[in-house]
Amino acid sequence: MRLNSQLKTRYKRPLRLRRKDRLSPHTAEKKAPGSGRRRIRGDIERIEVLHELDEAARACPWCASERPVIGEERSEEVELIPAKVVVKVHVRRKYGPCTCDDFIGHDEPAIVTAPAPAKIAKGSQYANSTAAFIIVSKYVDGLPLYRQEGALQRLGLELGRGTMARMILRVSEELEPLWRRMKEDLRSSPVLGMDETVTQVLHEPERPATSQSRMWVARGFKVGPGSTDPPRPLIWFEYADSRSGDVAASIIGNFSGYLQTDGYSGYNRIGRRPEIVHVGCWAHIRREFYRLVSEQGPSCTAAEMVRLIRKLYQIEKDLRARLAAGDLSREVFVEERKAATAPVFEEIRSWLNHWETKVPPHSPLGSAIAYALGQYRRAIRYVDHWLLTPDNNPVENAIRP
Repeated sequence: MRLNSQLKTRYKRPLRLRRKDRLSPHTAEKKAPGSGRRRIRGDIERIEVLHELDEAARACPWCASERPVIGEERSEEVELIPAKVVVKVHVRRKYGPCTCDDFIGHDEPAIVTAPAPAKIAKGSQYANSTAAFIIVSKYVDGLPLYRQEGALQRLGLELGRGTMARMILRVSEELEPLWRRMKEDLRSSPVLGMDETVTQVLHEPERPATSQSRMWVARGFKVGPGSTDPPRPLIWFEYADSRSGDVAASIIGNFSGYLQTDGYSGYNRIGRRPEIVHVGCWAHIRREFYRLVSEQGPSCTAAEMVRLIRKLYQIEKDLRARLAAGDLSREVFVEERKAATAPVFEEIRSWLNHWETKVPPHSPLGSAIAYALGQYRRAIRYVDHWLLTPDNNPVENAIRP
């Protein structure tokens, strides 16, 4: 009884929620981005499965006649059909000599055999599709060979990682002419984007396992002869054991046009060639300012620069949409982009010049301003060609598996 009376005394009035803890009955919980139901693409094969009532359920309980069909309900579900291993047995018919006099009197081959299917890895017991699956799984999906080995074992196929590695090497040797042709097309592109990332190679001859190598990537376009032909992206990967600018020079060769990169000094030498216009990257300029906003809050000084750069991206988004819709020609797109970005560039330049003298040069904000000023002239050049964008992100995204 004593405990009961204490509870009555303590909680004789209903609990009141603090203002920040109150729940609004009209506030719906926000869904995470991408968590909603997505439309299933129309080009995916559809297989109709008819669900029917049994005969007794279709019959009228009074007269036993079948009830009329008045419609149907449809719903879709996505089914993934697991991969399976099959062995194709290629039977090649062989034909012997004809017994006619004309055949015998001429130098015809005595036996003819139907040709075997073309195979990239000649002499291999694995089909082209198997080699393609292994290569895509490793280099596009980032699946190491030892994991592929385990996955194939679960499907009943004993295919060792050493065999897979040799298969990849043989395919790469056969595709080298295509590789060289792609490099020629890349160097003919009007614009190029370049980047590089650290990669580690184990058991490399005469190099310790801790050595940092580089995977270089270049992205260009194969542009059709017509003014409205859509350009086809060309993405080029090349391994090198260093980050030297000589590697970049060897990749682009005799390229002439617009070269877009980050601020790494290794690109400076080729960027100074008279036939190359070196273009900077606004994403790299923005990165340091955005980091300061994340650390210091939206009211810090760096937030104004983030806001100004956001204006450039909004202009790009709006004009790209009109270009894609056919409302602008490529020439008009370039003209309108130059006109729209010019006042924003002026604001950015004025802001950088103003704050350069007011903050310590070695502070985080001072370093961000110094980098932006050093890259400014290059960064504004993207407006000169319709294939260029404010940043080099498409190239960086190509590196990620």
